Amino acid sequence: MTHPPPPSPPPPAAADRAAAPPTRTIATLWLMLGAIILAAGPFLVLGPRLTWITVSVLAALALLGWMADRTRQPVAAPPVLALWSALAMGLLVGAGSLAWTPVPGNAARALLDLALLAIGYGVLDRAIAGLSARALKRLGALVLVAMAAMAATSAVELLSNQAIYRAVNDLAADITLSDATLNRAAVACVALSFAAARLAPILLHHRPPALRTLAGGLALAIGAWLAFSSPSQSAQAGMVAGLLAWAAAVLVGRRAVLGTLAAVAVTAAVAAIPIAGQLYANGLSEAPVLPTSAQHRVEIWHFAAERAGERPILGHGFDASRHLANEDDVSAFQEAGQSVIPLHPHSLILQIWLELGLVGIAVLLAVIFAVGRRLWQSRRADGADIALAAALLTMLNVAYGAWQAWWLSAIILAVLVVTLGGRLAQGEHPSR
Repeated sequence: MTHPPPPSPPPPAAADRAAAPPTRTIATLWLMLGAIILAAGPFLVLGPRLTWITVSVLAALALLGWMADRTRQPVAAPPVLALWSALAMGLLVGAGSLAWTPVPGNAARALLDLALLAIGYGVLDRAIAGLSARALKRLGALVLVAMAAMAATSAVELLSNQAIYRAVNDLAADITLSDATLNRAAVACVALSFAAARLAPILLHHRPPALRTLAGGLALAIGAWLAFSSPSQSAQAGMVAGLLAWAAAVLVGRRAVLGTLAAVAVTAAVAAIPIAGQLYANGLSEAPVLPTSAQHRVEIWHFAAERAGERPILGHGFDASRHLANEDDVSAFQEAGQSVIPLHPHSLILQIWLELGLVGIAVLLAVIFAVGRRLWQSRRADGADIALAAALLTMLNVAYGAWQAWWLSAIILAVLVVTLGGRLAQGEHPSR
């Protein structure tokens, strides 16, 4: 019995075509990616509340690129299981609290936003880990140009009474604008300035050391100028905290500063309620040495701590802060009938105590441990990641809501830029 001859292999040219990546598709995706990254700089200043769109679109492009590139290699960096497990547990705790939160529909939508942002961050983090050295440099250059455009746009807005924003929205020069847009842009600029100070020297690795140091220092100087030129005291506090942490990391070492930050974060998480009560009892809500916004925060923190004490184990439910009734409490800073808590407690830790109780704080401690462990194991030589952590720890607990998508998106972008700098510094496909 004769067997048919095996099929002949395809011609080399055909085999090469089958294995080759669709270069036109990849080139098109890179073109789109570059356009979006470059546009994101001014966009973060003029429309910071829509920052989540930038993260979503970048994640979608990264996913399409991964699907189109048939030559991709497995990512050597293993998934950070501790961090993702903690984040997943947090989403589950929030979902469980929908059963007793005051407005479950709104809370469910906010929770979905968080889940999508977490997925977007995961996709982008994996995409950066899988890029070649050449692609990393190309991406780094695009990001640095975008951050320069962001800084330039922010400077123009601060110096011109928001001329670009007025022109885009057809607003007359005599109309008084809220500081909200400038404040949001300022905190985003602070976070990204530490990331830029990490990225710029790495992209100039072939230049003299003095020039690399100058580039990093210039990024920090621009961030500091933008923060202190803006009306945002939260941005200013974050900038000071980050600079002090970086200086301390240089003087005593990254791990010593990281240990201190972790101790502060854990202490604040565990003792936030008595700390908030003591600040109020000491009269800081009326202290003339503090600006009015700081006095108001002391009052908000006190009220949030009192209400958190009513349900210390499970909290009032995810996103409950903006819907809690005043009961007998009256604000010294709000008009009669308005909520003592204006949308959120202006503190990540107190918001978790208030909405998710001790169970939520346990999840937060798990996240702190996972992030701290990742930073502890990092091989980065400078203190950019420590500085960013200190700045974020500060701003997260004096400004904005814990679940605001635009603010979390800005944080994600800053973290990704620091990650990109780490990839460039460590070489292609480093281990975490």
